[in-house]
Amino acid sequence: MRDVLDRLRDHAGTDAARHQMDAAFAFAIRVVSAVIAFGSQVFLARVLGTYEFGVFTYVWLWVVILGTLAPLGSSTSVVRFLPEFRVNLDWARYRGFLNWGQTTSLAAASAVSAIGMLALYSFQDSISAVYFIPAVLALATLPAFALTEFYDGVGRAESWIDLALGPPYIVRPILLLIIMVVALALGADATAETAMWSAIIATYATVAIQYYLQTHRLKNTPLTQHSDQDRKSWINVSLPLFVLDGLTLVMLNIDLMLLNFFITPDQLGIYFAASRLMALVCFVHFAVSAVSMPRFAAVYISGNSNELSKLMTNMRHLTFWPSFVGTAIVLVLGQPLLTLFGPSFIDAYSMLFVFAVGHLAKAAAGPVQALLSVAGAQRQAVKILVATCLLALVLNILLIPKFGAMGAAMAMSAAFVVEAILGTLIALKLYQKTHP
Repeated sequence: MRDVLDRLRDHAGTDAARHQMDAAFAFAIRVVSAVIAFGSQVFLARVLGTYEFGVFTYVWLWVVILGTLAPLGSSTSVVRFLPEFRVNLDWARYRGFLNWGQTTSLAAASAVSAIGMLALYSFQDSISAVYFIPAVLALATLPAFALTEFYDGVGRAESWIDLALGPPYIVRPILLLIIMVVALALGADATAETAMWSAIIATYATVAIQYYLQTHRLKNTPLTQHSDQDRKSWINVSLPLFVLDGLTLVMLNIDLMLLNFFITPDQLGIYFAASRLMALVCFVHFAVSAVSMPRFAAVYISGNSNELSKLMTNMRHLTFWPSFVGTAIVLVLGQPLLTLFGPSFIDAYSMLFVFAVGHLAKAAAGPVQALLSVAGAQRQAVKILVATCLLALVLNILLIPKFGAMGAAMAMSAAFVVEAILGTLIALKLYQKTHP
């Protein structure tokens, strides 16, 4: 697939055409992964039932949050540094950053896992029994998940979209599904605990595959020496991005984190199905961001702000119109798609329209956060996310007790609209250009 993509890109002509082709390839991977993920979620919801499905989704949510944060920003800063080192043929620093990023990701994730397990066993009496074992298994998953995140960043830095997106978004969910089916066939109980065991095996197998693929890609690169003399600089860039990643995760998942305190696991499972169904539209935004970050970084290094602004405008259009079409399709097919999870999930259909407002607002803004992250405006991006996270927190606390899960949907949609507006204003101010 990669060889075919490289040949197509060589014949694409303009940079814009190549950007669109890369984004289309990334989007194609995410579409395939969306089908796989959706099918596996439907299967899990049907097999586990709404209650156990709610437990599993809540525990896995914390795997995603902690595992994404464990690289301490290196999974994002790698997109900033590797293209620069490659352009300058600075292979010693290239190798040094790879080693530093892998070590940081593994060490931080292992530390969080150990501390988390100690905390769980220390407060075991105050934790619901249905959550305890799945939570322990979730913590055991963190080292492999964190390494996958870093290798994802390496793939995006090198425009290896298949390496960046294939393992975490195609290989891992397929393996989880296969392992779960085998476990049930062998007589395992249909519980969140069984699902988490399947997730552990799938995650460690995925990172092994990803490591092999990355090593194979780099075999012809002169990486015999390494230098980490710029480690302080790497940390200074990575830590703000770590904060940015953390705020992004909070922004995306604060509704699920808070809902667990107000509603039962079965209601949480229904809300999760609705939010993830509409999140299919976000794959467009994700795909464009994945291919735009290294482009933004390369143009930013050149110092050509006009070119950077033009690139951003192109990426905004590339994000919005496919998102608009995707949103319309999800809303039209929402009821039968929700029914696949089970009859009770149809109650979440009205939430899809509320989610649609926020997602379309983000699509209209385009990959603003990706732009700010690599164009020296990390602090502004952090300020935006701090403001929107606080808004989301306040709105969720105010609306959930009164409107339940619908209140969470309204709160998140409003916060996404504010985030999109603030990001667009910062971009306009930064480049002093009104984007059409």
